[in-house]
Amino acid sequence: MNEDQIRVSVKKEENCRRVLSVEVEREKYDSERERVVKSFSREVELPGFRKGKVPAEIVSERFPEEIRAETLKTLLPQAYSWAVSSEKLQPIGDPTFKDIEDQEGQPLAFNVELEVAPEVEIEDYTQVDIPLQQVEIEDEEVEQVLKNMQDRFADYSEVERGGVSGDLVEIDYVMMDENGEEIEERRVEDYPVQLGTGQILPDIEEGIVGLEPGITREIEVEYPENYKPEEFAGRKIKYKCKVKKVKEKQLQPLDDEFASKVDSKFSNMNELKEDIRKRLLEEKSSQEERKRREQAVDRLIETNPFDIPRSMVESYKDILKQNARKRGQSVEGEEIEKELDDFSLRSIRRYYIIDYIANREDVEVSDRDIEEEISTLTAERPESEEDMQEIFKKGSEAYKNLKAKIFEDKVFDIILEDKEK
Repeated sequence: MNEDQIRVSVKKEENCRRVLSVEVEREKYDSERERVVKSFSREVELPGFRKGKVPAEIVSERFPEEIRAETLKTLLPQAYSWAVSSEKLQPIGDPTFKDIEDQEGQPLAFNVELEVAPEVEIEDYTQVDIPLQQVEIEDEEVEQVLKNMQDRFADYSEVERGGVSGDLVEIDYVMMDENGEEIEERRVEDYPVQLGTGQILPDIEEGIVGLEPGITREIEVEYPENYKPEEFAGRKIKYKCKVKKVKEKQLQPLDDEFASKVDSKFSNMNELKEDIRKRLLEEKSSQEERKRREQAVDRLIETNPFDIPRSMVESYKDILKQNARKRGQSVEGEEIEKELDDFSLRSIRRYYIIDYIANREDVEVSDRDIEEEISTLTAERPESEEDMQEIFKKGSEAYKNLKAKIFEDKVFDIILEDKEK
């Protein structure tokens, strides 16, 4: 098909929708129809005629709709492909053909509705000025980390009293049926529970707090309507629970000996504190940099608006919903739908902005870039160099994720270059 045989006009609509109005010269339509008729003549069998010898006139008379359908089946995709190419469109998804007219003596005319890739043009992306906030670490933050470490390294000693918050208790429990009989396949023994951590259902924890070793109690649990797995949702179920042991937490003193237990590289508590402060500073700085980058993205979205196809947004939302359902989260309601819609739109725009800048600036990630990043990660944990090399083996998921991270780092270095100096 050439430009003398076809005419195309394009109408722009919202959300990257386009309507193509296409006309194909009658001569082209008739030529294709003649080819189809000849093909039918060779294949059809009619009484009084040998196969392949049915006259074209009779074939046209007997199979008008089939011939029309076969002609359009060839011409419509050809014309669509030519129109898309000539108008330099990048279709997303399948087109919809509408208003097809092929009257005798008139051009073949039809409309095509389709979505196209966003038209992205990002201006002044190196002029985005997002100041880098200086971060500080307060003594209280270091002390909180130390308290958490102290909790993790705690010893437990068995006591003969009822359990209280912070204690580690060991319990046996069994589900009971509606007749009060124990269900053996629902029996669990020697189950450890640290009270006050939300490890088990509130009804059970409330029932075993204060229960001394060797004592058994029946506890009724009222499950929420949205509980997972669904077989328990909205039900009231009784359990027979027995406390076997109660162990009291014994915190170690925060001294030089404790620092060495955390890691043998620390000879005293001051070294441990400095290491904690350093890691907190790195973490806060990373958080601030991530925040700064997303502010830059928001600024570019605001100053360079462009449409996104609705089909892309809906597909992204479907993935978010599937992931949320796997985590047992609800995805119903207008408010959640709007949140997912806004998040999807922003995420897709973010992708196109980064892609545009990367193409403009010829951003690439070399094997050497990745090797240097792996070396940096390994330097932090030299004892695990062999493991790190295996984790980031070329082609692995971790390797691909690391490459994507380096790619984004390079793009944001361009966007925010020298802004922090």
